[in-house]
Amino acid sequence: KHHKNICELDYIVPDTTEIIAPRAFANNNHIKSINLPSSVTKIYPRAFYNCFFLQKISFPPKLKVIPAEACKSCKDLEIIEWPTELESIGREAFSECGLTTLSILSTVRSVASKAFSSCEELPSAILPNAKYDNGIFFSCGELNSVELPYEMTVIPNGMFMLCKSLEKIK
Repeated sequence: KHHKNICELDYIVPDTTEIIAPRAFANNNHIKSINLPSSVTKIYPRAFYNCFFLQKISFPPKLKVIPAEACKSCKDLEIIEWPTELESIGREAFSECGLTTLSILSTVRSVASKAFSSCEELPSAILPNAKYDNGIFFSCGELNSVELPYEMTVIPNGMFMLCKSLEKIK
């Protein structure tokens, strides 16, 4: 079921919901925040794609995977309440978002290509020890500093390509 016509600014998904289908909330330009209950165990790709005015999303604590393009093109998305058991972030999951801070939890084991690409407002990021695919921060124009895990031995291809403000990698 698609939720294009939901007009609530703050939307709380019902406690009985277990799955968020592909494009369930895609292109919804009314929601400013969305709270997913602990009953949600799976989110499909593009579930929140292009929710232009979405500012905050709260994922359920036990969610293990945020799929490809889950929140792609959510231009106003600044706040992510991460699942405490998150293990994987999909391809372009948060590409083209308005993130102003990024600190990925240590439970994360893999981050797919371009997961945070084109986040033009993102000034800094803190990354855990995980497997990173290509172009994670591709074209993040305001990215100034990144804290990489001590254990990281390879910086992936294009990880910081077109990050014109990058000055510090720790």
